[in-house]
Amino acid sequence: MKSILLVDDDSISNFLNTKTLERMGFVNDIHTALNGKQAIDLFNEYYIWC
Repeated sequence: MKSILLVDDDSISNFLNTKTLERMGFVNDIHTALNGKQAIDLFNEYYIWC
């Protein structure tokens, strides 16, 4: 399974990029973060459970 973490402070960009990646079929699991702290928290949460 391919996963990606999109980090951008613009939620509209995150939404559009998520939809684009979904339509292109590049990844199965997409997470988004609006800042670096959210990105690190998501990253740590994902790898704790894997």
